[in-house]
Amino acid sequence: MSSPKNNTEVLPPIQEDVWNDEQWQQLLRERMPEDWQEQALKTKAWQRTRKLACIGDLLRALLVYAIYGYSFRQLGIWATAIGLGSLSERAWRKRVERAGEWIVWLMGALIGTQVTPSWISQGLGRILLIDATRFKQPAGTGDDMRLHCAYDLRAGRLAHVEISDCHGAEGLHHFDLQASDTVVTDAGYPVGACVQQCQKQGAFGVHRVSDHQVRFEREDGKKIDLKRLAKHQGYGTVTERTVWVWDPKHKERFKVRLVIEVLPRQQAMEARKRKREHIRRKHGPKHSMASAWWGGVRLLVTTLPQEQWSALDVVKLYRARWQIELVFKRLKQGLLLHVLPMKLWERAKVYVHLCLIVWSLQEQETQMLSDQLTALLQEPAVGEPLEGDEEEPKWVISHWQLMRTQLDRLRMILHGTWSSKRWQDCLPLLLRYFVSRRRTKRVAQETEVLAWLQKRSSSLAKKGVAA
Repeated sequence: MSSPKNNTEVLPPIQEDVWNDEQWQQLLRERMPEDWQEQALKTKAWQRTRKLACIGDLLRALLVYAIYGYSFRQLGIWATAIGLGSLSERAWRKRVERAGEWIVWLMGALIGTQVTPSWISQGLGRILLIDATRFKQPAGTGDDMRLHCAYDLRAGRLAHVEISDCHGAEGLHHFDLQASDTVVTDAGYPVGACVQQCQKQGAFGVHRVSDHQVRFEREDGKKIDLKRLAKHQGYGTVTERTVWVWDPKHKERFKVRLVIEVLPRQQAMEARKRKREHIRRKHGPKHSMASAWWGGVRLLVTTLPQEQWSALDVVKLYRARWQIELVFKRLKQGLLLHVLPMKLWERAKVYVHLCLIVWSLQEQETQMLSDQLTALLQEPAVGEPLEGDEEEPKWVISHWQLMRTQLDRLRMILHGTWSSKRWQDCLPLLLRYFVSRRRTKRVAQETEVLAWLQKRSSSLAKKGVAA
């Protein structure tokens, strides 16, 4: 039997005051790319009007599915109650799977084409903090999915993301660098490959290395004893020298700057203690603790020009790499991504892409509010300061609170609410979401006990009447 091209099912009347349609339409006009609807048709995420009225309704349902971590049954309940459309669990599952390609395009358009803030000088390149984080799936190992991110430090937003499985190693090959970019990575990235790719694309790099990760040589090719250099350096000092890095994969040498930072004594002792505890947990108490000494030393390799970036500037720039770790923490806590709610790889990938779209939407709002609040803090004081007055404290903007506030606001715009009357009107359509087939392997105790009590009460009532 052929199905109609248009939606013919009549839903109960919608409550306009709780639909938040005006705010939702404003968000679509201001934040979505211009051709987002054409791409939905091109990628076949939207083929015809059936149960859903328009492409915007589909996008809204997908974002609610991600921002709340709903199951497909919960998504069906919400869509029916809000008046979006009454679809079965299976229908929503197909919609999400069919929209996978469109979701990937939309995520790339939102993250890669945001407007650069006006306060950033046009002549300077981006400072990209690059790292990867892991997501766990149910009954997984904890390293089931990896999210490779490049965070633009000066703009305060994600510049590029890519998702891979546990076999996708960390590396700059996941990203497209631009000329004059400055890349900051940790010790998990191979130095030789990173230096080669940066030089090939006209970018610069600041890379942390470990003592055993790479071979450092003098100009004549002799190996440099790093531990001997670091041991003769005092606590809390920074030194620099020009060295050559041998990359066995590419069979060539690269000239770089080696910056050695020895932490202050107290910090170095604490770092070495944490390193010993890590070795003890991972390898056992009898394993050699010699490598724990390097916990108090930081080795950095950079290709930044020395006349513009001193050794202290390179160290300070690397310390800013912690900002991407905070981004990962906010992303996981704000969108509840500690454990993905599904096992299938393709479905989990689509879910993470949807969460990144939600993150990009709040990121734009957060950046605008941060600029406005910073301007308020920098307003000049009225009147001349009196002699002897204490200096006013320097306040900073809490981006953590801004993120949580904007996510809550986005949730309210997307979700909406409904009255008791609306819920009662939708009960016939909601019935299929609240019933299930009787269990065969495990008894539903609550249902069985209530049915038994009701039957027994009826039997006793009949006996009482007969008596």
